[in-house]
Amino acid sequence: MDLRKAFLMVGKYQPKKQILYQMIADFDSDQSGIIEFREFVRMMSTHPGEKDTDEDFINVFYQIDQDYKGYITIDDLRELSSECNENLKDEQLLSIIQSCDSEGNGTIREKQFVRYMKSLQKRR
Repeated sequence: MDLRKAFLMVGKYQPKKQILYQMIADFDSDQSGIIEFREFVRMMSTHPGEKDTDEDFINVFYQIDQDYKGYITIDDLRELSSECNENLKDEQLLSIIQSCDSEGNGTIREKQFVRYMKSLQKRR
């Protein structure tokens, strides 16, 4: 609940419970179920995407593809956009898909997503 309150205080993004639990699991080095001060400092000083692995990207992929279809559609991105309180237009969402969709079928497959996310990570 404290982590959820922190997100509310600093912005409009309200992550789902499973994302909050994953964040805690990622930084709770002693597996106590809580983020202690040193763990919190490490969490706040880590840049998002700094050390993401293929597995991390696949986990994100299935956070978006909650039906486990094996691909992301514009409807999935629309829902994600809504959950993050970002009102992206369909043209913007389609542009995201086109950035990843090497097959041109209007969806993003898991491997395409991982490849694209890794390319973004290299640019940093």
